[in-house]
Parts: sequence; C-alpha cells; structure tokens
Amino acid sequence: MTSAEHIREHVKHLQQRLEKLLALQGTTLAEYAADSDRRDLIEHNLRIAIESCSDIALLVVARLGLPEPAHRRDVYEALTNAGKLPKGLAQKLADLTSLRNRLVHRYMTVDPVTVLDHLHNSLKDIQELAGYAIGWADELERPSTNAGGEAGV
Repeated sequence: MTSAEHIREHVKHLQQRLEKLLALQGTTLAEYAADSDRRDLIEHNLRIAIESCSDIALLVVARLGLPEPAHRRDVYEALTNAGKLPKGLAQKLADLTSLRNRLVHRYMTVDPVTVLDHLHNSLKDIQELAGYAIGWADELERPSTNAGGEAGV
C-alpha cells in the first residue's frame, strides 16, 4: 500500500466516525448524563476520530522525513513548521489530542461539559484536517520533478 493509499484509508475511517458523531451532535448534557450507551458512543467515536487524525499526521511527518515528535499532540506543530498545516488548526487538533488522552487514561474523571463542547464545536476541525489529508494524498500521487523520482508531500 502506498503512503497516499494509507492516508486515504485513514481518512475514510475518520469520515465514518465523523458521520456517527454528527448524528449525535444534538445531544444535550441531560441526555449525555442519563444515557450511558449514548455517552459511550460519543466518547468512543471521538477518541477514534482524534486517534485517526494523529495517525494521519504521523504518516505525513514520516513521509516528509521529519523526526517523530516526543508527544502525539506535537505532531501538528511539526506539520505547521513544515508549512503543511495552519497554526490555529494545529493548536485545536493538539487540544483534541489532550481530550483523547483524558478519554483513554483518565476516563473516570472526564468532564461531560468538555466532551459535549468538543462534540458540538470541534468536528469542523477534524473535518478540516481530513480535507488537508486528501490534499496530502493527492500531492503524493502527483509525479515529482525531483531527481529521485519520488513524489513529495
């Protein structure tokens, strides 16, 4: 599988998670608190969507030959420094990565208001990253003019 195909596969999976999250976006705090199945669905799909974002970003960082960041949240800054991602979006995605870490490691103390805030306000940022990822995949598929014959990102 080529790097572009790998990125597209991750984007497809990400879009499936986004569809589920968009369907749940109208969830109120009362519904979230009262319905453990709904809460699980929201938290699981948010976690997987955020993980997909960082997986995509790590693929691009590796393809660019950049050093792997020490912390997952820093992968977006690496892409900003490489001119591949706007700084504002990188910060929002880094913040989402922090939410993912809380969902995985501190799941018993996750603030419901924070989760719902991200459900209501952060899906557009995830969608924006998916758009960049498609662009990166397209770039990888274009013929290159470099001496090695490999396409760049």
